[in-house]
Amino acid sequence: MSKRMRGLAVSRPILIGSTSTPLTPAEKLTAPPDHTHRWTVAVRSAASAPLSAAVAEEPSDDQSESIGARLRDSGQDLHRAVGGKDDLSYFIKRVQFRLHDTYSQPTRNIDRPPFSVTETGWGEFEVQIKIFFVPEAGEKPLTVLHHLKLHPWPAAIPAAEAPAAGTTADATAAGAPPPLPPVVHSWQYEEIVFPEPFEAFYDILVAHPPTPWPATSAQAFTDPQVMTERQHLVHTPTGQVLEALSLEAQRAEADRIDLARANAVQQLDADRTKLIATEKLLQEARVQLAQLEPAATGPSA
Repeated sequence: MSKRMRGLAVSRPILIGSTSTPLTPAEKLTAPPDHTHRWTVAVRSAASAPLSAAVAEEPSDDQSESIGARLRDSGQDLHRAVGGKDDLSYFIKRVQFRLHDTYSQPTRNIDRPPFSVTETGWGEFEVQIKIFFVPEAGEKPLTVLHHLKLHPWPAAIPAAEAPAAGTTADATAAGAPPPLPPVVHSWQYEEIVFPEPFEAFYDILVAHPPTPWPATSAQAFTDPQVMTERQHLVHTPTGQVLEALSLEAQRAEADRIDLARANAVQQLDADRTKLIATEKLLQEARVQLAQLEPAATGPSA
């Protein structure tokens, strides 16, 4: 084993999570009768590959049918929309996914990219994900848990009212975005840090730098030249553009953290002022009580 690079640490950004969509009519023919969703759980690079710009112009009245039509016409799979631009096999040897015991072979070992498992089901559960590194790393496996999300989160803001039947074409013609497919993206960003890596492994990491974050969130998922022509295809369940890993999103997150820190300091100052005032009142009450005690305990006539 080679020597370690003392005083150095190298990190690699990854995404751990899942994407789920309701079963299309065609998928329902081959899935168990009680299954409602198709889902993919994966370990991927943080960078996302550009998506195809083509989408179906006329969505179907049936949302599940619409998803299938849009995927066939555009040639893209929403289950591969988030992350996965970089090949992680230079430092990840195998990923083990531990599914619910009701699945056949619940322990799935994936030893080549893409490190993912796609299944159908009806319920949410915890997926145990164990990441094994290449022998050159000399590191122990990393275990994380991911909650498989099938159903959208409650809307944080009031959702826009759905158009009445027969008005979809008119709304689209007027410039309103088409209905969004009920896609649930549940992903978490992680950085795997290798402190003082071995020289051989350090050389491997340096030879495979991760794709830099794009300037804007729009560039993280799709061709920016078509952003003015149609709505972004990847969304959160509330209808907002999925928060991408970009310099723009990084600055926005930093601003949110700074604002939260400022609010916390302001609240702390207010609580400290209130505490000082309360302690002052308590001290005054103790003085008054001490002055009353001699008169109450004095000799009686």
